[in-house]
Amino acid sequence: MYKRTKRSVLILFCLIAALAVGILSPAGIAVPGIRAENVQAAEYRTTTTALNMRTGGGTNYKVIRVIPGGSQVQVLAKPGSWFRVLYSGTTGYVNSKYLRSGATVLGYKTMAEDLNMRSSRSTANRSNIIGLVRKGQTVSVLSIEANMWYYVSANGKRGYIRGGHFTDDRSRMSASSKSSSSSSIKPTKVPSASTKSSKKKRVMAEAIKMRSSMSTANNDNVIMIIPKGATVKIKAQKSNNWYKIKYKKKKGYIRGGHFTDDQSRMGIGAVNPYNKVTRTALNLRSTPASGTRTNIITAIPAGRTVTVIGREANNWLKVRYSGVTGFVKNGYFK
Repeated sequence: MYKRTKRSVLILFCLIAALAVGILSPAGIAVPGIRAENVQAAEYRTTTTALNMRTGGGTNYKVIRVIPGGSQVQVLAKPGSWFRVLYSGTTGYVNSKYLRSGATVLGYKTMAEDLNMRSSRSTANRSNIIGLVRKGQTVSVLSIEANMWYYVSANGKRGYIRGGHFTDDRSRMSASSKSSSSSSIKPTKVPSASTKSSKKKRVMAEAIKMRSSMSTANNDNVIMIIPKGATVKIKAQKSNNWYKIKYKKKKGYIRGGHFTDDQSRMGIGAVNPYNKVTRTALNLRSTPASGTRTNIITAIPAGRTVTVIGREANNWLKVRYSGVTGFVKNGYFK
């Protein structure tokens, strides 16, 4: 009897100790490596206005950065009216009354061909493939990233796909993708170098560098500067919106989107995204105005790539840089 009582007391003591350290929970035995709490899917909210991210939950804490209105943030914790969030690699606190549920959909695009959706912005291998979006399928665009990447929602998943494969990417569809596109998708009218119409002429809307190779990584391949208003001959259209051209008896390559007949790019409003590299440090602003410093979001260093997503009046560009959308003055790019 004494031994049985002693054994019962020992078992009871072990149970109390297990509950205290979290080995057991009221729900049962915990699996090693899994915390004894409910695991929930990531929660996202959208900012209703430009919003200060702070080091702590209150206006007395230091501002880390300004999150533009309409941006998507991931909610990490809800300790009160101030939520701890993750935005573009930065963690901090924001006032929850300026957040609304759900992700902002920037627009919708239809696939011109089958394409892998990935968990990261890389095509180096297949380990990050999370699904397949089919030709003819419509995806919801949640954000436009650098280097022609899109963060989208499709088939109940969110991930990244490379631009240049949508039905409305007229200037970006390469010769190989044209052959696989649906008959309802009209191919670009820029002919190949083997046809007589390859001598088609186009006028430059702005000065641009002619290069010996299809790369803007540095200026080692710059042949010359083609001035604004100059007429060039299109020899061939290459992939990723590059053109092989001839100007003043010289042949080389230039990026598309800088011709006077690129109506979708030159007019005011949204444009098909394309990249530019800053020539000098440049302020990214929340509004297209330079008369004040109150609208400065951040400074973009020289040599950085921004994605142009719109054009505004008075030579302003709407761009996305490092996950942040804002406005910069044109004329400070390579």
